[in-house]
Amino acid sequence: MKKTIITLVALAGVAMGDTYSWDATKDYTYTWDFSQTNTQNNQTGVLGGTVTNTFTTEDVVGIGTAIKEGTADGSYWEVGTNSFLHDAITAATTTAATLTLTLDYYWTGAQWGENILHVGSNDTGIAYGLSGGYISMTTGTAADNEFSAAKTGLQLTANAWNTITYTLSNNQWTATLNGTTSDAKTLGTITWNTDSAEVNKYSIGIKAPGWNSGATGLNDSGCKIANMTISYTAAAPIPEPTTATLSLLALAGLAARRRRR
Repeated sequence: MKKTIITLVALAGVAMGDTYSWDATKDYTYTWDFSQTNTQNNQTGVLGGTVTNTFTTEDVVGIGTAIKEGTADGSYWEVGTNSFLHDAITAATTTAATLTLTLDYYWTGAQWGENILHVGSNDTGIAYGLSGGYISMTTGTAADNEFSAAKTGLQLTANAWNTITYTLSNNQWTATLNGTTSDAKTLGTITWNTDSAEVNKYSIGIKAPGWNSGATGLNDSGCKIANMTISYTAAAPIPEPTTATLSLLALAGLAARRRRR
């Protein structure tokens, strides 16, 4: 049975596109359900970008609808300009807000760098991806931000479905792979392009959503992706000084009353 794509779930109740207005105190969730409906060239994507090639899908038992790699170099499942991801990443690197990317990924063992999500223009911004099957998050070209075998050992299982979660908060990020979570790592400094259009660029996948190439270098890796969700959770509000003081006085009063008893 064909699934219907969930085009937008905005918990904050704010639409994307021209009417989008960032509010760091609200929560947002965007989900991609890779049905055939929105895998065709020039279709509108979840964040308002476009699909740049035609992709095929596969119904996988226990997983759902998966999307397979594209048919040409430069195929993106979605690419466009939208300030949401830039705003959310900025909040998650400077406050206790949390930005989470989750997905199911079928990795065939292709030993190439693979971008799942890139925010910003080339050589700027931030990239969520894989390097030889190891989970990585890079800022610009700073290779020291990558989770490599020597640092975490979080490598996907080849020829199998893997569940991946990237979590970013307070400029610290962790990766969870099939239930195993890495140590926290400080994210490197993000260099953003000063052009407003360039800084808000984003792309999901290159040559397909999350892989670059297979053994011969073009579109033959056989990798697949499913159940991709990006969510932003606002930081808990800091109590005002007066509220905090009153709370402490109330607790002190209760403690004193108990002692008198």
